[in-house]
Amino acid sequence: MSVPILVPNMKPRNSLYHPKVLDRRSFRPGQLIFREGEESNCAFVIESGTIDIVRETDDGRVKLATLSAGSIFGEMAMINGAPRMASAYAGDSASLVVVKEEDLRAKIEKTDPFIARLLALLVGNILNITDAHVSGQSLPQWDTSRRLDFDFDSQNGN
Repeated sequence: MSVPILVPNMKPRNSLYHPKVLDRRSFRPGQLIFREGEESNCAFVIESGTIDIVRETDDGRVKLATLSAGSIFGEMAMINGAPRMASAYAGDSASLVVVKEEDLRAKIEKTDPFIARLLALLVGNILNITDAHVSGQSLPQWDTSRRLDFDFDSQNGN
């Protein structure tokens, strides 16, 4: 019998409750979860505790966010296939549910191709804004060359 995870606003019918997905990891305060630039093979949902998302710069660390229970992190690298855009550290003791890359990819592949492309576009916009913020630049104009492709093959997802 699986023990339900206690993530706010998650219902038992949510796929994170599935026993196949119940890989949990615990971290001590300050412990590194993943490092900026690493390849991604999973994302995490915070069951308890807090997580600090940081970027290393020539001037030191820039904290991008402190996340708490119910938040997901590490997903953007899996969506866009790029290395991790930041490092993640436990802010205090944290319990995390691991979301495996193959599980996330399977869900994205099952969704409407338009929604999958929209998701990738949004991740790209977030990365551009984050890069500008960390480097102290003014926020960039929207990259109008990145467009949704309405001419796709729904059978192949292309």
